[in-house]
Amino acid sequence: RLHRETGGNALFALETLLAMRDRGTLEEGHALLAGLQPAESGKELPVAPRVRAVIESRISLLGDEVVEVYQMASVIGDPVRLELLEAAADLTRPVVLDAVDELIHRGLLREVGDGVYRLAHDQIRQVAYEAIGTVRRQSSHMSIAESLIRMDPDQVEELGHHFLQAGDSHRAAQYLLRAGLRSVGLSAFATAASHLEEARMAADEAGWPDSE
Repeated sequence: RLHRETGGNALFALETLLAMRDRGTLEEGHALLAGLQPAESGKELPVAPRVRAVIESRISLLGDEVVEVYQMASVIGDPVRLELLEAAADLTRPVVLDAVDELIHRGLLREVGDGVYRLAHDQIRQVAYEAIGTVRRQSSHMSIAESLIRMDPDQVEELGHHFLQAGDSHRAAQYLLRAGLRSVGLSAFATAASHLEEARMAADEAGWPDSE
């Protein structure tokens, strides 16, 4: 996981380990190896200040439209589909393609299929995502969700996630419920439990009656 989230970068890996040591989460990692499940295990690894400074410096070298495309990709999460990226960013295809080429050249995106990309570095994605203001971040999640409904309404897990992050508890509960029931049908019970619990919390926030 350390290798994946730091992209194998030795500086980032070392600084992340030091940050984990300072937070005491290395000891929780030992508990995980012993068969326990610490609360920290499901959280993102910390981005150390030195790593954050390096990442912010790299991002500052990008043009405004390239930063906009990368930030939208960071909101979408893996995998990043070109069609969705273009629709959610509300930019023309040539602009998006030029930005994607630049991001690939700089090692921030990897092409894994025809029009399908992966964010090459979890920690850079995390910093880019956190740099987006709360209101704009919610608006981006809503734009992605609305685009997904038009393009691929069966992506109920993604729709539930984006509506939840956009603050639309009612629609988040609807799609997370569907995602949970789909997981039950696939006998993926741990995933189902997670989706259904999120659905219950979203429904409560949306003010659904207890019977529903």
